[in-house]
This record gives sequence, structure tokens and C-alpha cells, in this order.
Amino acid sequence: MHYHQHDVIKVWERFPYETLGDAQKSLDYLDTVIQAGAAHRDTLAQYPTVRAEPLDEYYRLKLFQTIASNELLRDIAVTIDDWRGGLFMAWLVLLKPEPALLAHREAIAALLLPEHAWLKTWLHQAEQPTATEAQPHHSRLATIKAQLAAMPTPASLQLKPAVALDAEKLNALKQAYLQQGAAGFHSVLNQK
Repeated sequence: MHYHQHDVIKVWERFPYETLGDAQKSLDYLDTVIQAGAAHRDTLAQYPTVRAEPLDEYYRLKLFQTIASNELLRDIAVTIDDWRGGLFMAWLVLLKPEPALLAHREAIAALLLPEHAWLKTWLHQAEQPTATEAQPHHSRLATIKAQLAAMPTPASLQLKPAVALDAEKLNALKQAYLQQGAAGFHSVLNQK
């Protein structure tokens, strides 16, 4: 895994998959987010210094858009290998339809359930929405993405890379902890 598994799961737990797993609920969700953004446009521009509760969904979407990466999609596929992981990955791609992420569309579609056919259509139209059923969603997402683009991206939204430990390093960590406690453990862990 590229990122700490705990970080991947922690971020995924923030994903509203029950809402965004339903076509109508997802459109309603996007409408609600857009309305909040319009009502609090000035506050959005001041993020993260100023935050407002009505914009919590924007902050969540900003997090998802910021961390969306090829590595994260691969980690999700390994960690959450079911329809919920597929939903999360689909929405990450929709929020950030870059070529590296778009390359995962087929794998993502394979994880989705038959009742997510609408999301498969939206996903496959992510670059250029031409399908009639995808257009309402994409116009809403375009509005949200424009507002997200105006928001600064705080460094705290980055995921931590996973640390690979070989047997020798693991043994050194154990010994340091046994002999020096947490301070020794962290000292050895932070050695290059």
C-alpha cells in the first residue's frame, strides 16, 4: 500500500456512500452543497482560516478532491474491495477527472452493483458528459468543482505514505522500545 491503511479507512469512513450511492439522493446532495456554497461564497474563499458548519460538505469534498490520486485508488481497491469502495473511487474520479484516475474506470465499474448503472454512465462520461442522463449531474459537479478550485488547499489534507519495515528494522524498533520506551522507538523509527 502506498498510504497508511488507517488513513485510507479513516478518509473512506467520511464518505456518505448511502447518499451518493443513489442517483436521486446524489443529485439532491449536490443541490444542497451548491446552495450552501452560494449562500456562503465569502466564507468558502477564507477556508481553512474561517469555517462554517453549512459548508461542511464542501470541506469534505475538498478533502476528497485533494487526496484523489492513482495511488489512493489502488489502495482503496485493496482495502475496500466491494461496492462501497467502488462508489468512493467513482466519486473521487468524478471530483478529479484526470487521466491517471480515469484509467481506473473499468475496474471501478466492476465493483459497482447493478443498481449503480447510473453512476457507471456518469463515470464513463466524466471527461465530456454527452449522455442525457449524465448531464444534470455533471453540470452540478462542474459548479462545485469551480467553487472548490477557489478554495485554498491546506497542507493538512495530505495522506501519510506507508512505511515499509524490513525484519531488521522491526527488530531494532522492538529492542529500542524494550530498552528505552517510546522515545527509543521513535528515535529508531525516524532514522534514515
